[in-house]
Amino acid sequence: RWISSTQLARSGGLTVLPTDCGTNASDNLSTCFDGGLTGSGGPLEKFKNSYNSNADAIIFVLVDNTSFDASNAASCSTLTVRQGGLANGGNKTDNLTSVNAKGVMTIQVHATSDDNLTSYDNAFRVGYCNKEGAWQEVADNVTF
Repeated sequence: RWISSTQLARSGGLTVLPTDCGTNASDNLSTCFDGGLTGSGGPLEKFKNSYNSNADAIIFVLVDNTSFDASNAASCSTLTVRQGGLANGGNKTDNLTSVNAKGVMTIQVHATSDDNLTSYDNAFRVGYCNKEGAWQEVADNVTF
C-alpha cells in the first residue's frame, strides 16, 4: 500500500519520502528500503510477518533484479537481498533462507530501472514469499 500511495502522490506532483530516502544523486534504492521503513514512525511500522511474530522477523526485502526469474515461482531462498527491514526497525542485509523467507514482502528492481532516488520512474516487481517459501507475484510494474 505504501508503494501504491507513493506512486499516486508522486503522479500528482507531491514528494512522499521517509526521512532516509534522500534525493541526492548518489542515493540508490538500497538507502531507502531499509529498517527505517519499519522503525518507529516509518510507513511500514505496523506491518507484520504473518508467519513470524519475533522482533527480528523480516517484513520486506529489496532484492537484486538478477537473483531470480520472476516467471518461475522459485523458492524465496534463492533471492539475493540488497536491503530490507525487520519488525523491530533493524536492517536485513543477508540473504533469505527457506526458514526465514515465509511471509516476507519482496520488492525487485526491474533491470530497466535507473536505481536512483532522483528519478520518479523506478520500476519494481512486488511479491511475497508464501507459507511454503515460494515467491508469488502481486504486481509486475509499479513505478516509484
